[in-house]
Amino acid sequence: MIFSGDQAQLRRQYLLNPQEWEAAIEFLMRDDLATIETGKHILTPNGTYAAVSEYDTRAEGKFEAHRKYIDIQYLVNGKEFVQIAPMSQKGEEIVPFDETKDIEFFKVDGPVISVLLDREHPIVLFPSDAHAPCVNASDAPVYVRKVVVKVPFVESV
Repeated sequence: MIFSGDQAQLRRQYLLNPQEWEAAIEFLMRDDLATIETGKHILTPNGTYAAVSEYDTRAEGKFEAHRKYIDIQYLVNGKEFVQIAPMSQKGEEIVPFDETKDIEFFKVDGPVISVLLDREHPIVLFPSDAHAPCVNASDAPVYVRKVVVKVPFVESV
């Protein structure tokens, strides 16, 4: 598994919220991810859920970030690039933060890295990670089926 955040941050989040992480991992290990209904799947009463979607990748991604949730992004089929930059590089706001949807869109000022996301390489993205998913990993768009499990981010105590 690829982690854009450091191992210490992942460990800390797991220790602060183990039941949510266990529910996320259990869902991602299901045998029916290729056929499960698209849409939102509630995993726990404490806020962990999975969003299953299907789409064609695109030439350019939109940078986004979340404040309340950690993303575990997994492609059931297909491949795409996810561009990543630290939130310290957040530039011009495109769509302000939506508290209900826990998302904002913006431009990034500075270098970004592109990480290949496919069936063998899921990624964990923390609120400190600006990310632009859904980017073509080849010369043409690719149809993908993606599962994004949202685990509540817990502030350190």
